Amino acid sequence: MTDIQLLLCVLMSAAVVAAVGFLRGASQRVHYSERRAFWRNVAPVLTLSGLGIAVAALVLQGWVADGFLWAAAALALLGSAASYWVDLDPQRVLAWRRVSR
Repeated sequence: MTDIQLLLCVLMSAAVVAAVGFLRGASQRVHYSERRAFWRNVAPVLTLSGLGIAVAALVLQGWVADGFLWAAAALALLGSAASYWVDLDPQRVLAWRRVSR
């Protein structure tokens, strides 16, 4: 593993941990009866971060080129930014879902 691969993996790990922390904190500020709907609505954010981890695992296994590690890091950072946006106002996710139905 090269230094840049290690740096990108550490960056991705920190971004995913931050995303989970942001979403967990946001879910605790939502009323308990709406938590299931909250987690259902933020599932794409977690899927985005999980996709980044999956791509990184494929790179580290040697199945795809090292250039995909940059894309994996970008996906993880995008998921972390989205979870921070949700953490600013968790009710926004629930209100957006009510309006879109």
